[in-house]
Amino acid sequence: MKLIYMSSSDFGVPALKKLISSHHEIAGVYTQPPKRSGRGMKLTKSPIYEMAEENNLLIKTPYNLRDEDEIRSLKKLSPDIGVVVSYGLIIPKKFLSIPRYGFINIHPSLLPRWRGAAPIQRAIIEGDRVTGVNIIRLDEGLDTGDICKYIETPINVNDNYSTLSARLSEIGAKLLLDSLSEFSNGKIKFIKQKDTGITYAKKILKEETKIDFNKTSKNVVNLIKGLSPYPGGWFTYVNGETTFRVRILDAIQCDLSGAPGEILDSNLTIACSDKSISPILIQKEGKKPIHIEEFLRGTKIIQGSMLNQ
Repeated sequence: MKLIYMSSSDFGVPALKKLISSHHEIAGVYTQPPKRSGRGMKLTKSPIYEMAEENNLLIKTPYNLRDEDEIRSLKKLSPDIGVVVSYGLIIPKKFLSIPRYGFINIHPSLLPRWRGAAPIQRAIIEGDRVTGVNIIRLDEGLDTGDICKYIETPINVNDNYSTLSARLSEIGAKLLLDSLSEFSNGKIKFIKQKDTGITYAKKILKEETKIDFNKTSKNVVNLIKGLSPYPGGWFTYVNGETTFRVRILDAIQCDLSGAPGEILDSNLTIACSDKSISPILIQKEGKKPIHIEEFLRGTKIIQGSMLNQ
């Protein structure tokens, strides 16, 4: 198969790596343009850009796929199929119709549950026990295309956004190669998505990352894990002239109870609406993540203080 690959995130790296080592021909790689970031505002390339560059692949970084020059450019590449994995731009109808077999997409959920931008985070935050990966045909809807392959996988108790994303990306890469083989030999089959069980995984908003201790301890832990390691669930500690923000990157549920947001002991156990949580990995604003024991050795926390006040 002659294909184009469109991705901009770490999630797309395993699939591109497998494609590079496969017998398929990568006619071009589309990814987001380098962006300025960090204190020095240096131009940073996407991980997809870097991998494509290392393997001497044609790299394209358009700002708008509706541009007629981009349409003509894709037609010249004459791909059999397009593969999209967490790309970041809407792909217009004109673009979708150019490859012989259209476009397929690796989507990290069990569709139609969690269509949209943040399916992995939402699955963890909402306490799902099972998720998976779908290979779908791209259409003009939001993750509404027909499904050709899928695999389920459990969400383990120790999973967070980072670990689950890494596992799903590897599963998706294998499924992609299987799908391309079936396209090649004419055995690919698609089924329509169900009309029931549709949910939407909207983008994580900044205001959602502040931990609400009025929720249950289970919900709080799920939020922490779903946002770990980035952007991270956080709280504000205020005591006299001491004020700082802390991100909790891992935590467990505990049986102690108190007023929501109350620090219950010297181990920084924090009360929720039912029981409490105990942080394991924590990051003070401007510092590196550290284990709670190290944090408490260097930071004075007063029992009975109320967080997020």
